Amino acid sequence: MRKKLAIVIPRFGKNILGGAERYTFQLAQILSQKYEVHILTTTASDHMTWEEEYSAGKYEEDNWVVHRFKIDRARTKYWDELQNLLIETPPTHWSHKLGEEWLVHQGPISQGLLDHLQTQKYDKYIFVGYLYAPIYFGLECVDRSKVWLLPTYHDELPFYLSIFEKYRFFRHLFLTNAEKELAQRRFGEEIEGEIIGFGIEDRWNEETNDENYVLYAGRLESSKGVASLIKFHQKFFEKYDIPLYLIGQGSLSENLPQGVEYKGFVSEEEKFRYMQKALAFIHPSAYESLGIVLLEAFMVHTPALVNARSEVLSDHIRQSEGGMCFISQEEYTKNLLQVIDNRQRYGYNARRYYEKHFSYDVFRNRVLNLI
Repeated sequence: MRKKLAIVIPRFGKNILGGAERYTFQLAQILSQKYEVHILTTTASDHMTWEEEYSAGKYEEDNWVVHRFKIDRARTKYWDELQNLLIETPPTHWSHKLGEEWLVHQGPISQGLLDHLQTQKYDKYIFVGYLYAPIYFGLECVDRSKVWLLPTYHDELPFYLSIFEKYRFFRHLFLTNAEKELAQRRFGEEIEGEIIGFGIEDRWNEETNDENYVLYAGRLESSKGVASLIKFHQKFFEKYDIPLYLIGQGSLSENLPQGVEYKGFVSEEEKFRYMQKALAFIHPSAYESLGIVLLEAFMVHTPALVNARSEVLSDHIRQSEGGMCFISQEEYTKNLLQVIDNRQRYGYNARRYYEKHFSYDVFRNRVLNLI
């Protein structure tokens, strides 16, 4: 009889665009070769509201079981006030009690999920994410010696709240070396953890017919840097007549300026076709723990321009020599032209980086050996 492994994540579904959710899907695929995999999650799909979308219950999906638990509290309006306070007041000045108040009102709260963790026993647990209540409170419901925490840390304000100090006592799975170094600066060099990385199935077909556009794919939200990207590219387009295509979902898909075109929420096949034909891929987010979509662009031989404020993304660029970084409008224009003019060289470097570090076979073997 195979051992039972639980993966705990606040939301989960095939149509959810988030990187952590896609990562969990791949982990489940790999680990189901070795374990009886159970995914413990809530009925929400929207990480901004946590409103219920799925039905609660136990479902057989693919080669694993998904347990969806009812949400008792979604995000409240009071959380917006606390979030504004966090922006105005350094997180190091926050009390433990106020930090937990911020966490609880952020949502989602699911007592059913916590009760399940307390009463149902698994041989191993992987908790995905660090920022939300099912992870924060769920870790206290299980045997710490059986836990891997896959936190997807970001260098953001909540990361420095005192409530997250307890994470230093759990074994970690880091997505990148940059994330591990961030955790060491926050919690100390002695933090226990392994770099697990990521793997992408090879979808490159070696076509060379590039088209005249650059691309962003992902959530169309200000938190992902998309509002700034639109402004930067509007000015770029006025001079160089190379449009920016957006694919994905989000509030910034409408009322776009000239030179920025929304192509919709597309299939995986269409996404990779857009990626491979693009002159460059743009990743404007300042807060990433891995940057899956960047690595997908690298896989199809497409170079990138990324936000230099993201330590993870800029580290990918430094190690791969597969593109350049930007912060200002001036850097955006200058460095995007540099990437486009040298597309073949940067694209070759990007593809080689993918093959060496992020191929699916390499990742699968690493996961099975580690877990």
